Amino acid sequence: MAQPPRSERPDMQGYGVTEDPDGLLDWEWAETRLLGCRNYWLTTVNADGRPHSMPVWGVWMPSRQRFGFGCSPTARKVRNLAANQRVVVAPHDTVECISLEGRAVMVVAPAGGDVVDA
Repeated sequence: MAQPPRSERPDMQGYGVTEDPDGLLDWEWAETRLLGCRNYWLTTVNADGRPHSMPVWGVWMPSRQRFGFGCSPTARKVRNLAANQRVVVAPHDTVECISLEGRAVMVVAPAGGDVVDA
């Protein structure tokens, strides 16, 4: 079972960003934006620790609290995820930023195609 989402402030020492959790936006705010988005940035890491970010079309699945996307089974992101399941997903919006961190798993779609579920 997935852990419930946790809100955090960015670590921006020296920029006046407080560590106080008072005033953090709630999960409903973030989920509304995730549901309204189709274009996301997906960041994976290869076995040597080198990051790789690519835009993907994806979907937020609120009933499962998961993000899903599809791609070629030979894509670099799939090879990276085979070596390191850690992933970051962010909607394309750079004003109202959301960054999801987690682990991805490969699942088989009903039609027989591979789908990554993060």
